[in-house]
Amino acid sequence: VEENLRLGQMQCPARSRAASLARLDEIYQRFPRLAERRSQMGTTLSGGEQQMLAIARALAGAPRLLLIDEPTEGLAPMIVEELFLVIGQLAREGIPIVLVEQNVRQAIRLTTRYYLIERGRVVAQGDCSNDVGRAALLSRISVSDGPAGLGGGACGQQWHGSGQGFTAVRHRREAAQTPGPPDGGAERRGKRRRQD
Repeated sequence: VEENLRLGQMQCPARSRAASLARLDEIYQRFPRLAERRSQMGTTLSGGEQQMLAIARALAGAPRLLLIDEPTEGLAPMIVEELFLVIGQLAREGIPIVLVEQNVRQAIRLTTRYYLIERGRVVAQGDCSNDVGRAALLSRISVSDGPAGLGGGACGQQWHGSGQGFTAVRHRREAAQTPGPPDGGAERRGKRRRQD
């Protein structure tokens, strides 16, 4: 675990030894589980702990922007809650974050803007920092109020979100029978790329 964090610190070669140790202490305070497992192999950590380690390693390098791709996939609800608390805290501290996440209801509690992307194009975007904006987003992506709605909505949709200085994006994977664009341009370009 600690080796992983030290690798993250290699992004800041000019940082003094004292500053590096202080940064490690700060990370261990933020992620007490990692402090308990600092001598443990990263591959032996649980899924949630590995996600924490990935975020912690990125933070070790003092990033100007944090990209987080589906951090809660396959994790237990208790760990999901813990990860969202950490991400929310980072956003409140002013770290710009781009979050990709299927758990829409949890993610929009942290985000201020969202982008809905369909077939590689932004088809909708908006403010989700208030109840009206959040309701509009949930309506647009057909997220139900039942347990299935916690994960993302129709057509295996996948959501990307953002909080304070943090941008939300949501991809919608349409069903196979959905017609393509009228000119078929995107479809032709896709075929051309596959042939290349």
